[in-house]
Amino acid sequence: MSQELNVQTIQNNVVLSHNGLSVGMPWDVAVEFAKAVIQLARFSQAYAKHKQHELVKVDKETVCHDEIEIFRTGLEFVFVLRGREWIRCPWTAALKIAMAVKEQGCKLEEVALHERSIEDSAMLMRTGLPVGLTHNKKIIKEAWKAAEDVEFPGMIEPTFVCYPPTILMSPPPGDNVEESR
Repeated sequence: MSQELNVQTIQNNVVLSHNGLSVGMPWDVAVEFAKAVIQLARFSQAYAKHKQHELVKVDKETVCHDEIEIFRTGLEFVFVLRGREWIRCPWTAALKIAMAVKEQGCKLEEVALHERSIEDSAMLMRTGLPVGLTHNKKIIKEAWKAAEDVEFPGMIEPTFVCYPPTILMSPPPGDNVEESR
């Protein structure tokens, strides 16, 4: 049996596969699921520093998926699929799983909301505010075309393009710093 967890997209679903079992969820559910696991993993990170251990159950409604439950026991996460233990891993691995699920969900979201992203970006561009609502260059290019196709009174010709900011997450300062002697 494979010990590897696979996170992939199939049609409009994010699918997690491990040990021959799979569970799929729509992109919006996957993003919410990932946010709940990320939040719980961040709590584990704080507890790891203080060595406090207790059992915390993620509310099923918070996770928004009826086949999976996630428990945190101390610094370990237990993913329960259809009532049976499926994956047991440290909080750091659970965080990586959640980040991968969220990334795949966000990619599917961008595809699902393709037309709306074009319309919204084009509207901003027409008003002279060239802020892209996505990093997808194809959508930005289509938005520019849509903005040029419609005459808008008072349209200001932009001289630059702003992209959404990239947010980099890193551990708090002092986590990986060796103490001086």
